[in-house]
Parts: sequence; structure tokens; C-alpha cells
Amino acid sequence: MCNDEVLRYNLGTSGSSVPYENAVDASRKGILVEILPLIMDHAGIKTEKVMLSTKRAMIAFNTGKLDFDFFSASWLPPEEPHDDFVFSHPILTVTEYFITLPEKQLEYKNVDNIYGKPVGTISGYVYYDDKRFDLARFSI
Repeated sequence: MCNDEVLRYNLGTSGSSVPYENAVDASRKGILVEILPLIMDHAGIKTEKVMLSTKRAMIAFNTGKLDFDFFSASWLPPEEPHDDFVFSHPILTVTEYFITLPEKQLEYKNVDNIYGKPVGTISGYVYYDDKRFDLARFSI
């Protein structure tokens, strides 16, 4: 990589990925918004942040207009090849939670129990297995 080359990455979120990628509201930035410039500065790599919707970011990534993204190999379905991607060592560990009413706790004790049923999800968030349940998106 040339020292003058600038790598482009997307942080065009809806503000719903707090605390990870919120780049919409400067008063409550996300972890990745704050840590990425520090990592790249330490590595001596110049970057440029762009703000694209998820669909536009996928197109830009596939056409080479974006250089990298925040993504985990564990988000890909097991049968989907990911040989086209190069993954870094993990930057941070994230634990996600499935939230339900107390009276439904036993019914949804395991994530597999949501498959085939309507599930409320957060708008702008990517679910690797969203073909297995019915999306009902909510904005927060």
C-alpha cells in the first residue's frame, strides 16, 4: 500500500447500532467510530469515512468504492463461502442478547426457537440468519 493511498470505509448507519457504529449523532458516537481512527493512525494508514445506507454500501464494497467494513465471519451463514473476504484479527468481542417478556422466557430459551416466527428487529441492523425468521423491524 502506498503511503498516500486512502482507504475508504462506511459508517452510514441509522443511529440504531449504538454502541457500536453510531456515526449519525456526534453527541453519542459509537465504539467503532471512535476506535477505528486510533487504530489506523497507530498503523500509519490514511482513511476516509463515507456515509452510505447498508444497500448502497454493499454495492460500493462489491464495486471497489469501499475498501473495508466492520464485519464478523460468524455473521455469515455456515453454507455461504467467504473466500472473497480477508478478515483481520477481532477488534472487539460482542455479546448479543435476545430480549423477551418474562412469561415467554422458557418458550424462547434458545435462539433456534425464534426461527419461523415473527421477530422484532432493529432497523439498519444486519442479521446473518434473517432468512430463518420473519423480520418485523422497529426503529429506535
